[in-house]
Amino acid sequence: MIIETPFYYQQNIEKAEIFACVIDWNIFTACSMTFFSYTCQVQLMPVYSELVNPNYKRISKVINRSMVTDMIFYMVIAGSGYLSTFNSTS
Repeated sequence: MIIETPFYYQQNIEKAEIFACVIDWNIFTACSMTFFSYTCQVQLMPVYSELVNPNYKRISKVINRSMVTDMIFYMVIAGSGYLSTFNSTS
């Protein structure tokens, strides 16, 4: 992204419109996505109570493994999106 940004900037500088803030009907989608992104913390206590031997080490393992799983999913989605741009430009 950092390497390709100057190329895109030079290619689109004449027709680009830059806005500091755009408020339109998509704000509802953005707000719902933002609120939904903070709901995972609510599930921490029920997961902790369901552990066989609940202690700090076990809940840390659960949190770390879930974060790694999330990271893998997001990287696969991001990689797929990035690679799909090659087909649309040719």
